[in-house]
Amino acid sequence: MKKLMYFVEPEFVDNSGEKWFGRMSLKLLSMLDQLREETGYSIQIKKTTGAIGRRQGSSQHNVNRNNWDEVRAIDISVFNGDGTLLSGNQAEEFAKKAKNIGFTGIGVYPLWSTPGFHLDVRWNRNAGDPATWSDVGVYPEHSYKAINEGIELWKNR
Repeated sequence: MKKLMYFVEPEFVDNSGEKWFGRMSLKLLSMLDQLREETGYSIQIKKTTGAIGRRQGSSQHNVNRNNWDEVRAIDISVFNGDGTLLSGNQAEEFAKKAKNIGFTGIGVYPLWSTPGFHLDVRWNRNAGDPATWSDVGVYPEHSYKAINEGIELWKNR
């Protein structure tokens, strides 16, 4: 794989100290780098345990799922160059750009302490036709809705 332009290995260490960089899908990393290049936004990898990789469950984050031996999902927050969080309109455009680049799973999480996105390269969807959703529940409860509902909630924060 070519060297990443915007991300380095230490960014892929979660709060538990688990190092995930060597287990990340090369496709996911390449597309994440492309997304950063094309949007110009600062993309921050979430450090919460499970936001990078996991070892159980049915999530695209699970390194052991279907014997993939790689992590195919990442949770991120996205900021403008001045460090401010994206506006709702910018978040909507960011999600569209992620779709255009070819991410096959795009989730919007407007109620995280720092709102953000889940991006993945799931095997059972095609580029241009991603699985999309938003979680408008307050942790630890989840309330999954259409992606546009999460975007609207983000716009009204």
